[in-house]
Amino acid sequence: MPVGWICFCIERRRYPQYEHCAVIVAENVTGRFLNVIGLFNGFIPLIAIQVHAVSVEDKIGLVFTRVLDELPVALIEEEEEAQEPTDRAYWESKGSAHTVKLADKMLNMIRNFAPGYELKYNKHYIGLAKNGRPNNFVNLKPQKSALRFELSLPQTDETSGQLEERDLEVLGYDRHWRHYKIRLSSEDISTHEDLLTQLMREAHEART
Repeated sequence: MPVGWICFCIERRRYPQYEHCAVIVAENVTGRFLNVIGLFNGFIPLIAIQVHAVSVEDKIGLVFTRVLDELPVALIEEEEEAQEPTDRAYWESKGSAHTVKLADKMLNMIRNFAPGYELKYNKHYIGLAKNGRPNNFVNLKPQKSALRFELSLPQTDETSGQLEERDLEVLGYDRHWRHYKIRLSSEDISTHEDLLTQLMREAHEART
């Protein structure tokens, strides 16, 4: 374990632009072992895989079973207090008044199924809060001509297929934070309001 941790730290320092995850492969992963390494998960991105040999006729094969999945290092809400608070003017300057209004439009769509939410202006994104408590099932990042929309949902063929069918500009899936990254124009929001509302509702239900 110490050697693996050292290698993880070295690689993360060498290539900070990439996401890193430590992987432990063992022949026998006991409950006690899972309890120990489970303490690291949430602080160190970590996956544990159990491997055992099987005999098939006169040959030997290996079977790999994932017994501990990666968890995000921390939820975005947990880092809220460390974020430098900003205001609407900051995002109108960083993006534009037009794209901040697109964030307002997304908020109004959210309020149709979850009343009481407000925009919460942070330095790196605009989040959501209700009664002062953050719940970032959606993150909004106004750019100069479009709105970057980050949706907290598991990556599935069904969701990816729905976005592809509507020809929305999906920028990728962030496996670390487990959210879709989508670039939206004003026309996209108006044309696909039904799908966007449906997906935001699903993300909200999964986080409440």
